Amino acid sequence: MKTFDSIAPVLGLVAAVLGFVTVAAALPQQANFSPRIAGGEDAADGQFPFQVALINEGLVYCGGTVVNRRWILTAAACITGKALSDVQLFVGSADRLTGGRNVTAERFVIHPDFNAQTYANDIALVRMAESLAFTGNELQPIRLATDFFETATNATVSGWGRFAISNNQLPNRLQFIRTDVIGSEDCAEQFEEPYRSRISDRTICTSNQANQGVCLGDAGGPLVLDGELVGVQSWSIPCGTGLPDVYERVSHHRAWILAITLL
Repeated sequence: MKTFDSIAPVLGLVAAVLGFVTVAAALPQQANFSPRIAGGEDAADGQFPFQVALINEGLVYCGGTVVNRRWILTAAACITGKALSDVQLFVGSADRLTGGRNVTAERFVIHPDFNAQTYANDIALVRMAESLAFTGNELQPIRLATDFFETATNATVSGWGRFAISNNQLPNRLQFIRTDVIGSEDCAEQFEEPYRSRISDRTICTSNQANQGVCLGDAGGPLVLDGELVGVQSWSIPCGTGLPDVYERVSHHRAWILAITLL
């Protein structure tokens, strides 16, 4: 596909200009950073109380998910090469300008087998410097998925990433889309190498409606199905181009997550 040859330099330019981490759309073979959901709709207050925004120099560059009072789950690419002082964690609101709060990061734990070239095991944990108080519907943790599944319908992905690859505007309101999980074989067939070989039982792929999908700034964000966190947004060909979006499978990494966070 000519798409792969043409999009890489675009992402490199976007990353250089914006300083963003792969929100959901950096190509895996490059350490690009990206950040809104393309074709999404506004989230209601309390609809995604586990959603986290990772902020650097005042800009949302990645997403994350609250798993308990002290730990956030995100993509390894979102914190690789960053100092603790580089990252603020915004929690407790679907609106970046109203409510919520910024929390300081105390510790980064990147999966020991993360590969920055292939994005294998693109998952990490961030320990907060203080415990969160879970009150009402605005701030709550999410359950981690336990079961392996191949396909599913009516999952959701959310984030504060770009509206489009050509539009550097970031939303103040959290965006989301509904999406379907497709099988690994079906997913791999839609990519050329080197991307095809990066699809495995360790990953989850989603297929979206036309002009919908994760975009720069959505990486690290949650893929949710039936109230459980099933995926962590890793990479895609941005944004809403018709190709699948790819996530790390939470059930595959559940033991590692629990060992670190002591849930």
